[in-house]
Amino acid sequence: MNMGKFSSKKRISIFYFLLLFMISVSIIPLTFSSYVLIDYNSNILKRDRQLIHLQLCKSMASEISTYLNYCLGLLTPIEKSIQLGVLNEEKIKTLLKNVYKTFPQNIKYIEITNPEGIKIEVGKTNLDRETIKKIDESISKCLKNKNDIFVSKPIYNPDFPNGVLIVGKRIRIKGEKESCLVSLLSIKKIDYSFKRASIAGNTVYLVDIHTGDVIWHPDKEILISKANITNTPIYDEMLRLDPFVINTFSVALENKEHKKENKLVSIYKIPDKNVNWGIVVETPVSIANADIESMKAKTFLFAIISIIFAIILSFAFSAMLTHSINNLIVWTNRLTKYLHRLSSTINEKELQEHESRYPAKTEVKLIHELGILSDRFQKLADTLKEKIEQLHQAAHENRELFKGSIKTLAAAIDAKDPYTRGHSERVTEYSLTIARELGLSQEELDNLENAALLHDIGKIGIKDEILQKPGELTDKEFEIMKLHPEFGAKIIEQIPKLKPSIAGVRYHHERLDGSGYPMGLKGNEIPLQARIIAVADAFDAMTTERPYQKPFTPKAAIERLKFLTNEGKFDKRVVNALIKAYNKKLITIPDQNEIKKPKYINFNQNGNV
Repeated sequence: MNMGKFSSKKRISIFYFLLLFMISVSIIPLTFSSYVLIDYNSNILKRDRQLIHLQLCKSMASEISTYLNYCLGLLTPIEKSIQLGVLNEEKIKTLLKNVYKTFPQNIKYIEITNPEGIKIEVGKTNLDRETIKKIDESISKCLKNKNDIFVSKPIYNPDFPNGVLIVGKRIRIKGEKESCLVSLLSIKKIDYSFKRASIAGNTVYLVDIHTGDVIWHPDKEILISKANITNTPIYDEMLRLDPFVINTFSVALENKEHKKENKLVSIYKIPDKNVNWGIVVETPVSIANADIESMKAKTFLFAIISIIFAIILSFAFSAMLTHSINNLIVWTNRLTKYLHRLSSTINEKELQEHESRYPAKTEVKLIHELGILSDRFQKLADTLKEKIEQLHQAAHENRELFKGSIKTLAAAIDAKDPYTRGHSERVTEYSLTIARELGLSQEELDNLENAALLHDIGKIGIKDEILQKPGELTDKEFEIMKLHPEFGAKIIEQIPKLKPSIAGVRYHHERLDGSGYPMGLKGNEIPLQARIIAVADAFDAMTTERPYQKPFTPKAAIERLKFLTNEGKFDKRVVNALIKAYNKKLITIPDQNEIKKPKYINFNQNGNV
């Protein structure tokens, strides 16, 4: 085979390609996810604000309606007693006084005018003229009201700073005579509810839908100024509003400084036949969207920091990759020359001499110029193919010898990969230590030892280009690799003495949650022998260097096993046994440098090791 210069085509450096690729796959998804996240959270915050408006509207409407019904209920005993028409003036006055004294916090004044025009009144005296005038108007409206009930707008004056309602109730006395019962009812509790609801930037107030007057507001100055909303979009929407419907919209309104301010507004009609009032909730858009703007700012800042970090990391990773692949190319050239010399070796002495010249593997953290590397590995593959054909012939001649020595066979399997040398022996040692902690019998220990030694024997049936592939396996390659437990089980099925060990070989890659292979067994469906080997196998894989990872410390490996156990991968009892053995210093982690040293199993022409 010509070992001259490899073809060298001009290619774009993988450094720039990888740098562009890594920046793209980090920034584009991050930017898109940030946009989606902002939009999603903005919609949630907007819905939350609308929900707050909805709750405020319904809550205040319910409180007002409930309070009106409660106040009317206070007057019911008086109404029922007077309707009988058997009480004289003195008894009526006594009845009014009793009711007044019973509910002094709610009833401020009661008046009834009998059919003869005699007025009987109880409660606060010396009412101002404006209040008396409104009481008289209420009596007149009450007698004309088809619903027998009249409720006035709230009245605020020095006598009633917290506000009162004039409630009139028409009474039909026996003999078809009509009278009117009028009372001044305190609205202090409702006034407090409006103030309590007007928090976090919200302003809740009450509007008379007939006139557009603001009749209840947490700001008394607005009530004193007799504010009216008839010339605002709020009033137009309220007139169009259907019963039991809450409408939320944005509108520009004048504030106290007579400047336009965008506000989020919700309106709702009080579902009470005795009044025609509407609830209005206003929130400045700047306050309503404060959480949204804060979320956007934080998300944007996080995205910028992440993008900068991704660029720096991508640059560093690409530089490291380029450096590593150059070292790998040098090592590949040396390895190819060595294999050519090795292929011409015909005796043990020369073999040992060449083995000592085996090029030390360059530590490759990442991978570089893919084009050049492809050429080098193709040459290496051709050389390996030629050498493997020679080894196949030698393996055929010495097959019976390998059948007689399980440990030698296991060592031969491990020797195919420099990262797994001694793996089978270590897995066997760990498995037996765990089994002893679990109290297994000697017969069970013997069967477990055979199974642990041969648990990877099925890898004989996996192609070397897959088994020895330095990079990550493709899905197709991994599916092929997953066949090795079944291959191994079928191999040892031919040996009667090894039948008790078949389960450990076949099922050592099964996991308790059913995510393993080849059968996807769960829980106790997996034999104990296989569960022990699975933990020992994972512990050794973590604590030795592999192409895809640096070795874990024993403590880190134990913590990882605990995590995977909680995830349902391994048997908790087995993992605890390994931890106990480690704490007793019964488990020793091998020297990583010793694992990396190349070891070969050599045979002479007579078939002896």
